[in-house]
Amino acid sequence: MKQSRKLPKRKCHLCGSEFEKLRPLQIVCSPACAIALNKQNREAANKKHKRQQSGENAQ
Repeated sequence: MKQSRKLPKRKCHLCGSEFEKLRPLQIVCSPACAIALNKQNREAANKKHKRQQSGENAQ
């Protein structure tokens, strides 16, 4: 029988609470934090894109 490796406890990137990872690339503790983090990342990407567009228009 294959033993599963125990992953270390981590802190959530959004709320800071400690959680036990279920997957190796997991960075948030819950689906609610994942949705909120995704929204933050999307807003930052939109802001960066708008900044780049305004820079291209000025030249």
